[in-house]
Amino acid sequence: MYQIPFERFEKYSPFGSASEIADFLAPYVEAGCRHFNVMAVSESSETAIEGVAEIRERLLARDSAG
Repeated sequence: MYQIPFERFEKYSPFGSASEIADFLAPYVEAGCRHFNVMAVSESSETAIEGVAEIRERLLARDSAG
């Protein structure tokens, strides 16, 4: 997308399951972040939306538990 090797910005780009992405973003929530710009990649728009919704649910659950 940016025409540079993914390895150069991989550590800043969460990827994987909704659970893995929520785990990656959790420290930012703990530090006070309340907004993320997520670019979901999936086999369909519906699956992408469901995945982002799951990430949101997981982060909200963590935030309210803390």
